[in-house]
Amino acid sequence: MSDTGLYSGLYTAVKKLAELVDIVILDLKSESSTPTSIQQRQHLGTLLSNLQGNPREDVTTSLLSIILRDSPRSFDPKDLGGRLLTGKADPATVDRLETLASILDSERSTVWSKMRGQR
Repeated sequence: MSDTGLYSGLYTAVKKLAELVDIVILDLKSESSTPTSIQQRQHLGTLLSNLQGNPREDVTTSLLSIILRDSPRSFDPKDLGGRLLTGKADPATVDRLETLASILDSERSTVWSKMRGQR
């Protein structure tokens, strides 16, 4: 696989994660949940909670684990995942999700630059 193909796949995966985080943030800020938004919140909560277990169970979990591990920002995915799973989302939860969104956006930009040959 070429470097461009590899980075393209990484870019797509990071973009999907970022979109999921954005959807959950908007849902929490709107304070009006639908069955779909609850399902997305549960999916993100499970994904974040699984980072503390065996992150190699699937590619998305592994990718997110690596991104958060390499981030210069301190971030507790298990706590955030637990808050999303139990429905105890408060303004601090939204702030943490926005931090996660920022981390993912930074990673997406880095992958985009590498994909275009700008290391």
